[in-house]
Amino acid sequence: MLNWEEHSHIYQQKAAGHLWNSVAHDGVAALWLDPGYGKTAIVLHTFKAMLEAGVAKNILIVAPLRVIQTVWGQEIDNWSSLHGLKAARLHGPKKERWLDMKDVNVWLINYEGIPWLTKLAKSGKILPFDVVCFDEVRRMKNASGKRFKSMRPLAAMAKYRWGLTGTPVANGLLDLFGQFLILDQGKALDNRITKYRHNYFEKGFDGFSWIPRPKAKEAIEAKVEHYIFRADGMLDVPDFVYDERRIPLDAAARKTYNAMKRDLLTEVEGETLTAANAAVLYGKLKQMANGRIYGKDREVKIIHSAKSDALEELIEELGDEQLLIAYEYNHDLTQLRELLGDDLPYLGAGVNEKTAMSHVEDWNNGKIRIMAAHPASAGHGLNLQKGGAHHVLWWGPTADLDHYIQFNDRLRRQGNTAAAVVVHTFITEKSVDELALESQGTKNEFQSSVLSALTAVFGETITIDTENPQEITDMTELVFKADAAQQPAGQPAQAANPFAPQPTQAADPQANPFAGQGTPAPAEPAPQANPFAPQAASGQAPAPVQHTQQELIQQEVAAPPVSQAPVNPFAAQGTAGNPVVHDAEVVETTVAPPEVVNAPTGVNTPAPIETPVDNAPPADFVEQAKAQAAPAETGTLTEVVSLNIQVPLAKLDKVLSAIGRAVK
Repeated sequence: MLNWEEHSHIYQQKAAGHLWNSVAHDGVAALWLDPGYGKTAIVLHTFKAMLEAGVAKNILIVAPLRVIQTVWGQEIDNWSSLHGLKAARLHGPKKERWLDMKDVNVWLINYEGIPWLTKLAKSGKILPFDVVCFDEVRRMKNASGKRFKSMRPLAAMAKYRWGLTGTPVANGLLDLFGQFLILDQGKALDNRITKYRHNYFEKGFDGFSWIPRPKAKEAIEAKVEHYIFRADGMLDVPDFVYDERRIPLDAAARKTYNAMKRDLLTEVEGETLTAANAAVLYGKLKQMANGRIYGKDREVKIIHSAKSDALEELIEELGDEQLLIAYEYNHDLTQLRELLGDDLPYLGAGVNEKTAMSHVEDWNNGKIRIMAAHPASAGHGLNLQKGGAHHVLWWGPTADLDHYIQFNDRLRRQGNTAAAVVVHTFITEKSVDELALESQGTKNEFQSSVLSALTAVFGETITIDTENPQEITDMTELVFKADAAQQPAGQPAQAANPFAPQPTQAADPQANPFAGQGTPAPAEPAPQANPFAPQAASGQAPAPVQHTQQELIQQEVAAPPVSQAPVNPFAAQGTAGNPVVHDAEVVETTVAPPEVVNAPTGVNTPAPIETPVDNAPPADFVEQAKAQAAPAETGTLTEVVSLNIQVPLAKLDKVLSAIGRAVK
């Protein structure tokens, strides 16, 4: 089994310290770490330290369904340093029975289960959680959705709120609003999407898209950088090799495709298919590029089999190599099963938890050669790299950059010993496949610029001393696997158990259980010190004060005090550590919204535009209004404005309405 002291990377220890120190920011923290960086282990070890310190008693993990089924619970079993944690998954027909368990301290729920959990909170069956962690917090980007609105009051009651993601701005800066609103209740980016847009964006030429204003990206970065920890370039993982395969269409398929593109309608197998608007047209063209299209009543029509032919060629080229295929539409899966057999293993709609876990295990053990998966089902959290698989095929390119990055990184993770992960993509020539591919590149360039800028500001880069072989070993050779036998040989003897009391000195209950122990200092250590910060030996000169994020994640700082939990908006407070309590008195309370912040500095906000007022009277009937503020009297807060307007009586009602709208 793995042990944190032996097998954690330096960046993981720093990330754990960042979460521990989130008390400095009202319990808010975000880990922007790429897939494969071990975010799960970081969160669980931080919570374990908080549990032992009496800082937190329970944690709610909100994650995609496949991730709570196959990752979080297994991670606890893989680490000996996580003994004492017990997880319960709130999913399935028996989920309410788990609420009766009294020794659970890690609660797992998928995003689709949030409304059910909130309903229980309103009935008083659960108490607020001390820590709420959103795995793939980007799924909370829609602040107006039912899922977000259901979760917000419950999240507001937690003392600590953490967000995890590797693709925070995959589709633009607008994605950040909901992610941080659920964490900090609007303190950084405001609590209203309209204000956020007004501060940092302007309308696009199409009338509905939003384009960042000049310097908006830098201003947003400055607002959120204190929450975020990044660790780019600190892992030794395989590189990506991209193989784009162009698929030509035969004359008949090209004629059908072009007719739909040109006329928004085409005839397939005697049926006329139409597209009502541009969005519907894009979806239909995307299906046609893949080879099939839905007709009336979801009946599937065949357009071509060019991609099936290309798949046969690719399989022949790969020989015995494993291949993970990403599909988008159900008729894509149908094509795959027609070619490879109805027993083709896949991860997607209709696959239950037991079958999915069996597929993942067989895949990692090399028992499955070809497996299909939908990016929405297998794009987050799953570990599919353990068998050394390194070939991914996209049946068609996706415009969703988050799905693209996350799915590819299922194989490009710690523990994959392959030299490179090869990403094959089937691209139908002269089709919307090319537009989707272009969209990926544009979004990825934008996201990379944001992440690089944030890393430059606060994400410390670890420099490896090439003259110190031990440091090189620690950073590049230690792997992240469940099999301890695969750890590099020649490891130095480990220090005594850091979790046991020290025989020579009364141990500080909050001493760092994860970093090497130096010579004890004569002075009594500060209570509840950060358990993740390295401890200096006695007599060593103190490090200079740094006014950066390093001060929070490297120095020994006071642990978060055990404060009274916030008032539960749903139910009365209980005393047990487990959040489950029955027959609690319902308290109708609302969470006060955060104070609206002023417009951020540094953003080039255009001068106010005089917008014409509907139904305004003609200019020849109205003299220019003369407004002058009356001198404010001492002690009054009301500003008096006098208006002198001459209008015809017939136009009076319209003028008053126009003035009312203008003042508003």
